[in-house]
Amino acid sequence: MDLSFGNFKLKIEGDLDLWGFMGTADVPPGFQNIRIKIDNIEGIPDDRMDEFIKKIQSRCPI
Repeated sequence: MDLSFGNFKLKIEGDLDLWGFMGTADVPPGFQNIRIKIDNIEGIPDDRMDEFIKKIQSRCPI
């Protein structure tokens, strides 16, 4: 992609049902939903922001 960026802000939230870890409910042991919001990315031109976000989504383990 050949992009360089500086500061940015992430807000990460998730829904976790702890009963899954204890095996007492029929839910997986882990996050059921994860939400990520990215703000104020310095150095990425507006016309390439969608490309940048899609690349992150394709490689992110979350």
